[in-house]
Amino acid sequence: KDTVAIHDAIRNVLPATTGIGKEETTAAEPPSTDSAPDSQKMTWSEFKKEVKQGFAIAPKRLVTDPAKVGILMIDGNIRQGLQNYDMDGIALVRKGDETHVYRAGAAGGRGLRDVVLFTGLEPGDYSVRIIRGSGVQGWLALEMLPQPDLSIRIDAGKVHYLGKLMVKPKFRKDTIVERNHDRAREAEVLSRFAEKYSGTAWATLALEQSRGLQEAEGARP
Repeated sequence: KDTVAIHDAIRNVLPATTGIGKEETTAAEPPSTDSAPDSQKMTWSEFKKEVKQGFAIAPKRLVTDPAKVGILMIDGNIRQGLQNYDMDGIALVRKGDETHVYRAGAAGGRGLRDVVLFTGLEPGDYSVRIIRGSGVQGWLALEMLPQPDLSIRIDAGKVHYLGKLMVKPKFRKDTIVERNHDRAREAEVLSRFAEKYSGTAWATLALEQSRGLQEAEGARP
């Protein structure tokens, strides 16, 4: 396991639309789309309009081209005191382009609870900027300050897994984020992804990666 604790890495954003169970109530789960767009890119103003209502869960069909884009999955949850929030959306920024944001919603499907799925990212360096969570008490959006451990290089034709983010907001105190990169969990997420999109080129790639991780783990002393 590769666990990195990041202190003081988060601050609240979107004060007009960020709630923790007071004025806001949990929105109905956004519907899944039939197929994914090649890009989930938008301006910050467009993103701020969408973040309140939540993002659509991952599509039932993948139409993105492995020759042109990569896929990214991020696992995790948000816990504040005794309250748990499902991690149901993430926004990324791409190095060299701070004027746009790439957003995605929950993956959906068996074994993919609290996994956010980006279905078509062009090759490049990305970092987590916003994490959205929701629960019976409402929803919240948190901004991540730039951190190397929350960044990832996306390559075409690969299903990437950043790891599991354990977010513990402690307002007026340090907020802690732990990134836990567990190879066994990564292999499981890849297998579940392949099951969800069985019969696609992406599923074949994910299964190959999952088997490679399992073989590597089995070979460790």
